Amino acid sequence: MKRLIAFGCSNTQGHGLPGFRFNVDPIKCKASQFAWPGYLAEHFACESVNLGFSGASNKFICSRILEYDFNPQDCVVILWSAFVRSCVFGDFQGTYYQRLIPSDMKQPNRARDCAGCDQKTIKRYFKHLSSDQDSKFNSFVLINFAKQHLDNLGVENYHFCWDAKPDIPRWNRTNIVFRDFDYTLGTAEDHEHPDKAAHEKMACDMLADISQKRNSP
Repeated sequence: MKRLIAFGCSNTQGHGLPGFRFNVDPIKCKASQFAWPGYLAEHFACESVNLGFSGASNKFICSRILEYDFNPQDCVVILWSAFVRSCVFGDFQGTYYQRLIPSDMKQPNRARDCAGCDQKTIKRYFKHLSSDQDSKFNSFVLINFAKQHLDNLGVENYHFCWDAKPDIPRWNRTNIVFRDFDYTLGTAEDHEHPDKAAHEKMACDMLADISQKRNSP
C-alpha cells in the first residue's frame, strides 16, 4: 500500500478539527490531518489522501470515486454518508451541484454558505420526491456500483457507514460495516462533529475490521 485514499462527507474531511478548511469547490477544500484517514494511514505507514467533502451525499461520494485516477497499490476506505441525503449535479466533476440535506432546511446560515443550497428546493424535494425506501435503494445501488468499479480496477477497498443500519436488500453484494462515532469522547470546535479522540477511535475500529477482512480466507 502506497496511498490510503478516503472518501466520505464532513465526518471524513474532519469538519471542525484543526487544519480543516471548507470551500464550495471540493478541489479547494482542506481536510484535517486529525480526521480518521490520517490516523489510519499513519498505522499503515503510507500517504493519506483525504477526499472527504462536507455535506456530501452517497451520490456525491460515488461520483468522486468514479472520477478519480487510482493506482494499483492504492487502498480505498469509504465512510458512506446518511442515506437520506442526495444532490443534483450541474457537471460531472461535481464542482456545481444542488445539495439536498434535511438539516439545511433548519439552518439558513449554512444554506447560504454552501454551494447550491436553496431552501425552497430542498423543502420541496423532501416533501414531494424523497422517501426512506427510495433513499435506501439509491444508496445501496451506488455503494454496490462503487465497489464493482474498484474491484474491476483491482483496487483494494473497504466500506463503512456512520448512518443507522437499515434493512439490507437481498441483492446487496458489499460488506458494509455500520459504525458511528463515539460522541461521548467529545465534539469538535463546531460542537456538532466528532473531535480528535472520536476520530482516532473510529480509525482503530476500522483498522480492526480491515485486519480481520485481510486475514480471512
